[in-house]
Amino acid sequence: MRDKFTLFIAVGKAALMTTIGYSVLGLLGFKAATTPTGQGIFVIAGALLPNGLAAWWIFRELQKQYTRRESRAVATAFGIVTPLSLSVAIVLSQIPGAYAEVALGRRFILPAVFVGIAIVTTFLSFASSVFVLRFTRHLEKAEHPQSHEA
Repeated sequence: MRDKFTLFIAVGKAALMTTIGYSVLGLLGFKAATTPTGQGIFVIAGALLPNGLAAWWIFRELQKQYTRRESRAVATAFGIVTPLSLSVAIVLSQIPGAYAEVALGRRFILPAVFVGIAIVTTFLSFASSVFVLRFTRHLEKAEHPQSHEA
């Protein structure tokens, strides 16, 4: 149980870092360079940088408790799935935004949407991370059956 909780916390922090990174880059995108080269560099950096940094961070964080192979597999899964989960989260974030508008007024729409994006991204990324971690452990048992007996 502690194993999954630690993984959930690490994935949650990395998802929050990614969400903040994409949000900041999205806000800065309105003031991006007007030249096509500047826009191209900004788009490439914006697409790769937040997710890549969060995947690297989760790899380093998980090495404290998991093997190198398990950490690498989870970080890779996080790096691949997070852009997809962010896309889903952006669509679903309208739900907490609408509730916040009704309950708290217009001032709280943006924070509620941001929190909704972070939560949905965390849960979707965590689901893929657990699947990949179990699969990696299953592969390790199949490759080295004598070390997992007893």
